[in-house]
Formats: sequence, C-alpha cells, structure tokens
Amino acid sequence: MMDEKELKKTLNLPQTRFPMKANLTQREPELLKFWADKDVYRRLRQIREGKPHFVLHDGPPYANGKIHLGTALNKILKDLVVEFDDFLNKLASVTPYIVRKDAGDLTKEFVQYPEDLEAYRQQSLCINCMLCYAACPVFGTSPEFVGPAASALALRYIRDTRDEGADARLARLNTKSGVWECTFVGECSEVCPKNVDPAAAIQTLKFLATMRHMRRLLMPKAASR
Repeated sequence: MMDEKELKKTLNLPQTRFPMKANLTQREPELLKFWADKDVYRRLRQIREGKPHFVLHDGPPYANGKIHLGTALNKILKDLVVEFDDFLNKLASVTPYIVRKDAGDLTKEFVQYPEDLEAYRQQSLCINCMLCYAACPVFGTSPEFVGPAASALALRYIRDTRDEGADARLARLNTKSGVWECTFVGECSEVCPKNVDPAAAIQTLKFLATMRHMRRLLMPKAASR
C-alpha cells in the first residue's frame, strides 16, 4: 500500500505560491512594500484624475475624533459590494471552461501530462481580483473592452489540450471590443498579484486571431484548429 507521500504524487494539483493562511502580520508589510515598489497609489490616482469623486455619506459622532480615511475604511470595508456583473458578462463571452463535442460522455478520461499543464499554468493562476481592470487605461475609456483577465483566461482554455472551443473564442476576441482594443500599455501585468501577465496573453491572442483569420482566408475549407 502506498504511503501518504507517494499518493500525493499521483494527484495533478496546480502549484501556487499563494499562501493558505492569512498571516496578516507577516503579509501586510510585504503587500505595502509591493504596492510602494510598483507605485500603485500614484498610478491609480493618475488613472482616476478628472473622474467623479466617491462620496461617503455619513455623520457624527465619531468615536475617534475627526473623520479621516480610517473612518471610511472601518465603516465600509466589510460591507463594500463590488459590481461584478460587467466583468462576469465579459468572462462568460469567452467561455471560460473546457468545450468538447463529447462533453456528455462521462466514461472518457482526457489525459494531460505535466508539460500540457505548463502551457497554461500561468494564466490559470488568475484569481479574478480585477486589479488589472482598475489599472487598464483602455478599459477606463472603452468600457466595452473585454479586458485583461477575461482575455488571459480565454488563452488559458485555448492552450488546454482537452479543449475544442478555441475557434469560437478567437472569433469573439477578433473584434473591436476584443483584443484589438489593447494598446499594450502593460499596467495590467504590473499590478497583477499572481504574475499572470495578461498584457502578454493579449498579444499572444492577437497573433492567434490573426493566424485564424489568414487561415480562413487562404484555406476556407480547412479545420480551424
């Protein structure tokens, strides 16, 4: 009988540096240093310049004297609701799941090898935090842009050897609101906490979309993938 260590090796689990424990006292200084090194605060202020201000409607008394940023933080941090509908619609448009013609056949096993996993591991680390959308200047001026995270996850499934939905995804992304809106500023990759590098993913998708388009022009009867 296999011991526990041997059994662990039989599972194809994603490897990540993301900590399983919060460890806030250790992690907070690291996060503050990361934000300072990347100059995130100044960049976000620059992106939001000229945009409407967020107003916190509240009134006295305040337990700790005059109102300050901490007052807002303490009052709204745990209750703040982020509007995710737009992002979820964009994500759904790139079919972020494995597409197969024989998906209903549960008797089949679709084998993948470690090298197959490596092809899309980087994109699979996305945690949908939407920091890339907050940092993206294109999304700020063109809200219809599909955006960095959705594009990176599209590439993740296109690179998956079990998937058969690449053609439909590339058709969706080869549009004005798709990858061609991106001007490759790269801010999305700068702020990504998981090093997904969505900017590079979008450039790869541009290449794949162009190859698909040319293949369909030159070989209209050939298989798209």
